[in-house]
Amino acid sequence: MNAGPHASSARPRGSLGSLLAALAAVAAGGHALALGAPLWRVGALACGALASCWLLLRFWRRPTATSLRKAALLLGGAAVAGATWVTAPYHLDRCSVRVWLNRPVPAARLQLGWGPDLAHFASFRGNPVDVVLEIVATGEKSARAQANHVSLAALTAGVEAVPLSALTADSPWCVFHGSWWSRDVVQPTALRWRGRTDGPLQLRLWMNPTSGVVELRCNGTTHARIDLWAPTAKQRTVWIDPAPGRALTTEFPAHALRQSPSLCLLPGVFDDTDRTLGIRRLEFGGACQLVLEGAQLAAALSIDGGRVVAEDGGARLAPQELGARCLVGLPCPPSRGALTAALAEPHLLLHVFLLGGLAFALITSRVPAAWLARMLLAGTGIAGTLLAAELGLRALAPRPAGRFLVREPNLRATFRPFPNAMPGVGPVAQFHTNSLGLRGREVGATDRVRILAIGGSTTECLYLDQERAWPAVLERALSRASGVSTWVGNAGVSGHSSLEHTVQARHLLSQPPRLDILVILVGVNDLWRRVALRDADYAPARDRSAAALQSLTSRAFWAYPKAPDETHRRDFALLRLLDRVVPRVSAAQRTHDMVQDDCGKFLIDARRTRAAADRLDRLPELAAALDEYRRNLTEIAHCAKRHRVRLVLLTQPHLYQAGIPAPHEAALAFGWTPPSTRPTYFTARVLAQGLDAYNRTLREVCTATGVECFDAATALPKDLAVMYDDVHFTDEGSRRLGEALARHLLRGAPYAK
Repeated sequence: MNAGPHASSARPRGSLGSLLAALAAVAAGGHALALGAPLWRVGALACGALASCWLLLRFWRRPTATSLRKAALLLGGAAVAGATWVTAPYHLDRCSVRVWLNRPVPAARLQLGWGPDLAHFASFRGNPVDVVLEIVATGEKSARAQANHVSLAALTAGVEAVPLSALTADSPWCVFHGSWWSRDVVQPTALRWRGRTDGPLQLRLWMNPTSGVVELRCNGTTHARIDLWAPTAKQRTVWIDPAPGRALTTEFPAHALRQSPSLCLLPGVFDDTDRTLGIRRLEFGGACQLVLEGAQLAAALSIDGGRVVAEDGGARLAPQELGARCLVGLPCPPSRGALTAALAEPHLLLHVFLLGGLAFALITSRVPAAWLARMLLAGTGIAGTLLAAELGLRALAPRPAGRFLVREPNLRATFRPFPNAMPGVGPVAQFHTNSLGLRGREVGATDRVRILAIGGSTTECLYLDQERAWPAVLERALSRASGVSTWVGNAGVSGHSSLEHTVQARHLLSQPPRLDILVILVGVNDLWRRVALRDADYAPARDRSAAALQSLTSRAFWAYPKAPDETHRRDFALLRLLDRVVPRVSAAQRTHDMVQDDCGKFLIDARRTRAAADRLDRLPELAAALDEYRRNLTEIAHCAKRHRVRLVLLTQPHLYQAGIPAPHEAALAFGWTPPSTRPTYFTARVLAQGLDAYNRTLREVCTATGVECFDAATALPKDLAVMYDDVHFTDEGSRRLGEALARHLLRGAPYAK
């Protein structure tokens, strides 16, 4: 008689298990897709989700307490087993790398990096060992020495400095001017340190005319016997490895193997004493199994800004520059972790299934019926609405798949520059991108000539209205003068130099739409990038290495195919819509790679800072930077020839000049020097010399490769009517450049036969 009420109150209990099973399956499937899981795994999980929904409806029609508990057990187990089977290998499988080096290097000086900009990394470690170090003043000296003193300036264990108070000494050692010093040694006397370290010991000993002979012992074994005499005072560095032949080890997630892992050698590994480093053996373990030795190891490694030399027993790394971070590209062996293999075994999945089912059954047996009913209705409604909205948005506004995108497609932004910051620029500037992520209109089926403009902020024309940027002026001028429908896409991005232009040309010319002409305005960002760095920090070869290609690609493009380890917000249409609607979210996305603010206030601050700063009237050495610039432009020229695209390189107009007028000087805002105690900027005279050198190099490349050169630097006057700061165009300057370039292009193919 009372079965009805009890059955009614029990109705929702199994429903919670079914609902949670379905939602867990859907969430696991979406996460697996974001991680790059195989589609067949995701498909199998989707089938499990559909089965969960079917069982939900079946048990909802004929609810009994027993059947609902069975449903919770069945569906909960299926959800947990399915989610574990799909996603766990991507989170729990681990790989390891062991490196054997030919000389002692602190483990903290090595890292394994992966992902864009090598933002993710794992530190190496060694096996800690107990150490007893003895520094013995033998009492001996050479015939040249005036005495037999021994002095220890510093001791480092791994990367940790050992305080002088941690050492104990026999007589007559003493601390003198921050160093341990032995004097008047009659018989051998020792200075000792007892401790534990996972890296080599570094000793810095003083050498001078009064120094004698020292003997270094580690754990009872004599490591070296050194005569410290020198005609003038200087320091000598000695390395001692307490456990020679040991490997440095690190662990990292298995998915990092798909993200261009690199061995990062931090500053301090190479110096004037040790200019090379030998690797005797490289061993991958865990989810991947690979051992490299000898010639095979040398062939598999690649060092950025240097060379790898094969030698007996391994490979020797020889960097081009010392004192900077060095990247060594590693091979990427296929991975099949123990967990991945284990989850393929049916009996192990059955154990996971039973444990998950029992957990869901316990959860669903303790929740009040009224709350379960509300949760079921709310969860089902929310999940259905979100799914329908996602599918609808993907159908209405699909994202181009497998494309290199310079900007976010269909971006809409508005800028309102201050009149006093940018004289000659309109009060409102609309910035729109098309479905290809380029500023400009969509490519039409009737467009017979298609042109792409690549460059930095002077091509982007961020503060100029959509129709007043010089690529848009060029499009109208060519169509009007030739009678041929012409499309011009603007791929300019603030801050990009010839390095990014090289990568953009390589990929944008290889994908639709087919291009007829490529126009590049380049030069000023290469100069600014060079003069803002100290000589020791500027390493052009490192930026061109294979190990740094992934970082360079992420700077050159907003999105690109199979971009590893980056945010997956753009994979979901709902989140892309949220980025466009919610200002707090969209602000960062809209200004991706837009280094200026939306009103130009930064320009007022920059001019004020430059006016109050010191002046430097000498540029750093530009030879290496100009060689890099020449290589980049030559590579772009070869790329255009391979794709049979007409290439036109533009020199960079600027206001810089010797004896610059006061109004022009007041308009300058850029050209700062490397960081120092006081803000310092280069003078307009030397900046003119630098930019003229880059323009001259561009002309030389055009002559050597047969590429067209449009000398925009001479076509536009050094006048505030055409540029509102160092290099950026006013509306009038943009119009003049677009029309002058159109006249040049009309004299060649495909306009002139």
